[in-house]
Amino acid sequence: MLGGLLAELPWFLDGNTEAAKTHLVRAIALDANYTNARILLAKLLIEQLLAIIHSQHPHYPYAWAHRFLPEAQSLLRFLEKE
Repeated sequence: MLGGLLAELPWFLDGNTEAAKTHLVRAIALDANYTNARILLAKLLIEQLLAIIHSQHPHYPYAWAHRFLPEAQSLLRFLEKE
C-alpha cells in the first residue's frame, strides 16, 4: 500500500516515485500475484518512457536521438499493441 501511496501523491505531499518503485518491487517479490502493485509499477515505468520521448535537453543528444529515443518509442508501441 505504501508504494501505491507514494506513487500517487504529489511531491509536496511526500510523494516519491523512487521510493514507490522500491516498495512496489519488494511487494511483488513477496507476492508475485499482487496485481495492483504490478499495475502501479508499470504506470511508473511508462512515465519514464514518456519522459525519455519528450526530453527537451538530453544529456547525450546523439545517443538519445539514435538509440534511446527509438528504443523508448518501440517499447511504447509494443505496449500499445498488447
